[in-house]
Amino acid sequence: MNNAINGSGADTSSACPFPSLSSFQQFLRASSVLLVFTISLIGNIFILYVVKRNTKLHTVTHFLIVNLAGADLLITFVNMTVLFKTEVVGNDEAFGGIGGDVYCVGLIVVLNVSVSCSIFNLTVIAVERFCSIMFPFKRVFTLKLAKAIMVGIWVASFSITIPFFFHIKVKDYYGDGVFYCVEDWSPLDTVTASQVFQIVFFSLLYACPLLFILVLYLSIGVHLWKRQAQREISSLGYSPGRKRMTMQVTKMLVASVVAFALCWLPQHVTLFINYFMLDRCPPEFLWFGGTLLAYTNSAMNPIIYVAFHSEYRKQCKLILTRCHHLCTRLSKNPTGNSLNLDSERSRKTKNDKGLNVVTVLSFKQKREEVAAPETGCNITLDPEAQLGNDNFVSLSEICDRYTGSDELRKKTYSSHLDAGEGRDLSSF
Repeated sequence: MNNAINGSGADTSSACPFPSLSSFQQFLRASSVLLVFTISLIGNIFILYVVKRNTKLHTVTHFLIVNLAGADLLITFVNMTVLFKTEVVGNDEAFGGIGGDVYCVGLIVVLNVSVSCSIFNLTVIAVERFCSIMFPFKRVFTLKLAKAIMVGIWVASFSITIPFFFHIKVKDYYGDGVFYCVEDWSPLDTVTASQVFQIVFFSLLYACPLLFILVLYLSIGVHLWKRQAQREISSLGYSPGRKRMTMQVTKMLVASVVAFALCWLPQHVTLFINYFMLDRCPPEFLWFGGTLLAYTNSAMNPIIYVAFHSEYRKQCKLILTRCHHLCTRLSKNPTGNSLNLDSERSRKTKNDKGLNVVTVLSFKQKREEVAAPETGCNITLDPEAQLGNDNFVSLSEICDRYTGSDELRKKTYSSHLDAGEGRDLSSF
């Protein structure tokens, strides 16, 4: 039995048992799944973060991209985790009882909801791009409409998976006490029903949407080429900057569609072999490779966005730069303090009484605060500095050197009050 969840929800435990693998093969397969999981998790969370923080990306297209990232994260958290477990333990066994039914149905439903959501999002994005470019003066899609469409996509995706609740079951298939997720269309003929369902699923959620998307993007390409050839772009509402951004976004979305088509094609080939060539099993490299490649599509989308879109690329460079600076700072000072506290504590003042210098910077260490009533500022001393009240004059001079005199602080405070700012005197 191979626990690679297929696109139609079938799991043919009787025909294709799980292969016998060496420890090294298991390690390689589990490592590859873990790598894809990590890239997909970080990449799609990055997309959500960038769109949330960057107001330039608060558009219909990027909201739909966020919806697509949500579907990819669903595959990442649920299906990739189960595939990783399968490769680590070396089998795809389930467990009996109600919990087993929930496990089998839930696993297959989540995958198919995510796949349906992905292709629906790509289709709606293509329609939105077509309307925006072909009718630049008409605002067909609004943010409110986009949010309603996003909800509708999830509802439609879930509705498509309703048959799985009835024909996916957990059974002790071989009578040896080991349970598997199996496909059972009774009272219908399971073989015929599975074949019909696979054809319908492939047509509605792969071939037809991709053909429709292809027609839309070909129309967009021809339209832009004609406008560029006629040099009518500026007169029709397209500035050079807008034209460049339009081409950038369109190329990004076309690449995303191509990636989806290529990544999920081997999985569908595997399913057709499994359902229509009953005397043989699909090659193992196609079972595992097709499943992993399909899941890899969830990790590829963020990479495509960064490669083709300048805003995602800028944010990616910014985050990498910050991480580099943070790692450099931590490597130079593993304790996390940018200053040497012991050296600060050992510094001395220049007056002849040998007073300990006042530490003006505030560190996350226990210190004693001594208030200087004549200056109105707080002086932070080391615990070892045993200073009496007769030293307040020296402390006031040091405090004034850093924070200004009490008279200057009061004047500054009065000016802020005149400007309508109700700030506390102690904040100066």
